[in-house]
Amino acid sequence: MVFASGTFLFIFLPVTLAGYWLFRNKSVNVLNGCLLAMSMGFYLNSGIRQFVLLIVSVVVNYIFALLISKSVQKCFPHKIFLVLAIIYNIGMLFVFKYLTFIRIEVLKIAGMDTRHVMEIVLPLGISFYTFQALSYVIDVYRNSELVEKNIFNVALYISFFPQLIAGPIVRWDSIRDDLRMRLWKFGWGGVDHGLQRFTIGLGKKVIIANQMGIFADKAFSLQASGNLTTGFAWMGAIAYTLQIYYDFSGYSDMAIGLGYIFGFRFPENFKHPYISSSITEFWRRWHISLSSWFRDYVYIPLGGNRCSKSRNLLNLFVVWGLTGIWHGANYTFWLWGFCYFFILMIEKLTGQRKFQFPMKKIVGHIYTLFVVMLLWVIFRADSVSMAVSYIRTMFGGNSVENAYAIGVTGLYFRNMIGYGLIAVIGCAPWNKLIERIKSKMSMYRFDMINTVWILAVFIIACCMTLDGDYNPFVYFNF
Repeated sequence: MVFASGTFLFIFLPVTLAGYWLFRNKSVNVLNGCLLAMSMGFYLNSGIRQFVLLIVSVVVNYIFALLISKSVQKCFPHKIFLVLAIIYNIGMLFVFKYLTFIRIEVLKIAGMDTRHVMEIVLPLGISFYTFQALSYVIDVYRNSELVEKNIFNVALYISFFPQLIAGPIVRWDSIRDDLRMRLWKFGWGGVDHGLQRFTIGLGKKVIIANQMGIFADKAFSLQASGNLTTGFAWMGAIAYTLQIYYDFSGYSDMAIGLGYIFGFRFPENFKHPYISSSITEFWRRWHISLSSWFRDYVYIPLGGNRCSKSRNLLNLFVVWGLTGIWHGANYTFWLWGFCYFFILMIEKLTGQRKFQFPMKKIVGHIYTLFVVMLLWVIFRADSVSMAVSYIRTMFGGNSVENAYAIGVTGLYFRNMIGYGLIAVIGCAPWNKLIERIKSKMSMYRFDMINTVWILAVFIIACCMTLDGDYNPFVYFNF
């Protein structure tokens, strides 16, 4: 079940809000039980096998955390339980994300037929909830007092439906207190703020990301058929750059808004990444929950930057190798991760991680967008050879200039230009301007304008959701 669907918007969410409202004056354990039941129902919609796998993950990690805590108290070597927990969780990712890929590659090397290999279906959101489970176990290993005796709280932490299938990745130590005691009661104030954030995310996803996805998919399909012009290649690269941002940040906004409604504070996952003036800055603004997870659980334990320069670069290589591997079993993801490692290494060695002067900042901004766009092409392509071919077309290498290709380019450009301008404008931070406008008018007038704006976005997004059959979520594949 996706958020941008009629089933979620008009059945699941209203039922969940109504149920939570009925129990609003009950204990926090009752409220958690209500959310856990709805979260389990939400994920059960993806299939019974995937649901069972999620339950097993909850139980196994709950037991490992208890064993770690008890072994610390009894002075037993608790590291062995941490190692076993890591082996289990990484092993599950390996089986579902890489086992089929490795079998096919081995058969190819042996010159054997690969058509009989049965593909293992990737469970929805397994990369995200597995990292959350690992966060819980590692946090307990670092501080045994963080262990949770109530298995239902652990289950809710891992399976809470707003961020279950596409993040943001929430740390146990950041949400533990919210599970035990909400900072605010369920009421109109929290619901109003949360629904506004949810609506903004819904608009990002349905109104912008889906439209950009149509142009990006067309460009890559034309590349596969050999009918892509240089102009359309650039259009497709720009469209995918905007699609993946609005798709993923839109989902994160929806998740954060839903969390706020129920009294949970999820971390921000995006902070206007396309205004960055270096790749280092870009990754401080993009998918923050994933990059900070690798920083705190991999990079720093390996030594971070408090070591020799060569060891620091090795640590950086490990992190970006794992980042590429985490995204999936495809050479394009590995190449994408390696390219980012290489560029970040150059920035670190040359000290060009932050551009201070205006002209340098503008040059840095152009350079960052150019690099990010090219690497998104690699990320989006089905194979390395297709990525190389697409990039060559962008620079005139494989461009096709027949009447059909030129006509398609012109048609799609006219259709894309309006959505594209809205998308580009939306990438910039407008908070200061909004605050300035807010200070110059009455609170009542500002609230009225804001209400009309949010309501309009919601209605348009709902109409487009019910009317359209194109509704992919990019990060559901990971």
